[in-house]
Amino acid sequence: MEKVEIYVRFANDCDYYGKIMVDPNNIKDPQVFDKEVFVTIDNLRVAIPRMEWDRITKIKEEEDV
Repeated sequence: MEKVEIYVRFANDCDYYGKIMVDPNNIKDPQVFDKEVFVTIDNLRVAIPRMEWDRITKIKEEEDV
């Protein structure tokens, strides 16, 4: 699977700083909320906007078909 570019917010930060490239298969332990999703990427816990999460799950579903 190709890497996708997503916004991330680190612990104790209020803003999403920038985008990182991540392989969707490396995203683990999602905790889904209305506006954002907390995930673990390479043993680092971050928050991503819910819109980004929905986009990633759609990409994964399309590849599974």
